[in-house]
Amino acid sequence: MISETVNCDGHPVTSTMLGKQVFSVNSGPYNAHSGFVHKRLSSGPTFTSGTACAFSCRYCYVEAMVRKQAAVRKILRDAGRSFDQVVIRRNDPRGQLALVLTRPGGRNESGVRVEDILQPDVTERWGLTGKRSISSRAPRFIGEEFRGKVVFGSPLVDVAATPELARETVDLCEMFLLLTSYDLRLLSKSPNLASIVAKDLADRMPKETRERVIFGLSTGTLDDAVAAAIEPVPPPSKRLEALHWLQDTGFRTYGMLCPILPQVNPAAYAKAAMAAIRAEKCENVWAEPVNFRAGKAAKDDDEVAARNSFEATLRGLAKHKKEAERFQNVALDENAWEQYCRGLFEALLAAAPKRMNGQTKLIWMQYPRNFESIPHWLGFEANGAVLLGAIMSLYRAAPFVLKRAGINPAKLVEPLVSGAKPGAAYVLGMFPKNLRAELAVGAGAVPATEDACKAVIGGLNAIIKRPLKLDEGEQKSIYVADELQGVTLSAETRKLLARGQGLDAVECVRLNRLLLEDVFPEGITRMVG
Repeated sequence: MISETVNCDGHPVTSTMLGKQVFSVNSGPYNAHSGFVHKRLSSGPTFTSGTACAFSCRYCYVEAMVRKQAAVRKILRDAGRSFDQVVIRRNDPRGQLALVLTRPGGRNESGVRVEDILQPDVTERWGLTGKRSISSRAPRFIGEEFRGKVVFGSPLVDVAATPELARETVDLCEMFLLLTSYDLRLLSKSPNLASIVAKDLADRMPKETRERVIFGLSTGTLDDAVAAAIEPVPPPSKRLEALHWLQDTGFRTYGMLCPILPQVNPAAYAKAAMAAIRAEKCENVWAEPVNFRAGKAAKDDDEVAARNSFEATLRGLAKHKKEAERFQNVALDENAWEQYCRGLFEALLAAAPKRMNGQTKLIWMQYPRNFESIPHWLGFEANGAVLLGAIMSLYRAAPFVLKRAGINPAKLVEPLVSGAKPGAAYVLGMFPKNLRAELAVGAGAVPATEDACKAVIGGLNAIIKRPLKLDEGEQKSIYVADELQGVTLSAETRKLLARGQGLDAVECVRLNRLLLEDVFPEGITRMVG
């Protein structure tokens, strides 16, 4: 279901928000296995009550993440609008989250049930009464195994862009705090995070409960005028005021310097930024450079033009010629971008406060653009560098890719193409069409020639690397019990399968390699370690 307004949980909402038309989709608000764990912002889980933000930051990356979703494409096509011209919310986020955080059965393993925790006025405030009541259910995530783990909000939208969204966030946070043992990390570019979310949670919750929430306000650009050119949101000065209020009032905070434009003097910026956010009062300080490069955005199958974040940001900086020139230089020149990242990181590392154990508070999110730069950044992982992105995933997946020396042609090519072994036909069915044609599938026996080996290795590697090309939430492992019936799984394979959806993309690459080894134990050399 797609509608122009969200009004299915008893909470009135607007049909427009900050001048943008509001739509809704039936996506759930909770993701148990988000990639944000790699950014160290989350222990795995995230929550979001929206898909397209009320804000319209020119450098926003979210469109690239959600553009393939059919519901999003339909909204853009039917509305005749670009992604940054709409707000997309999740239908009934309170009701959906309540069902995710609880389960049928009355009591959990500790004998606790929802009605033992929630007062009637709380469920009424959430709109969960009558047929929507969860009183007979049991909390799913209460216990020592969940204590101290962090849920991040939100990976897609600003949690406090408007007062309405901020109040929705308050309810969702209250659900987490009452129905789970999780901590929460919230990020916003709006002072509403302090004036509404923090204040309302303080009014509703005892001090020890509210201390499970960590607040951050994104402030990558300190200059109000430059910031206004690329992010039409409350200025950095107001966000910093809100951050200072949170710190002075006793709330837990963290810093978020993101994205940081190229600086004339990185050392001066680093010192000013650390002072502005009061880094000594922040638990951690995340920082990130602008990480997209110049390029043309092609139209997709529906002819809905994708916004080019580089061009949008460059247009925004038109009145700030020096900033625009530096920005364009690092976006166009890979070497210039690498030097900008290194200089900025070193300056921030020098300016960031350290903990009692000597470890820095800085967490630097680096997206390598080529394999050659990776060894340099690996040397700084102990100093806060976190390596992310597609190039890094390919680098980490490289040991699992098949090479010619890793196969026994006589024991692999014919059993694969003939489909004689359990699971072989399933594996061959996943080969790209051109490789199946090269192997003349269905035309009889295939000799293990070098050309055949090359085609087989290409097809198997496409299967192994498949998780790197899929979006978050898509099935990345090739494991299907019925298709692999009769295949003896190794202990290592079973161990990974037991973790279910908790595997990241590179771990799924490894799992796919292991599964292929299990299907062809004599044809593919097993990895060691």
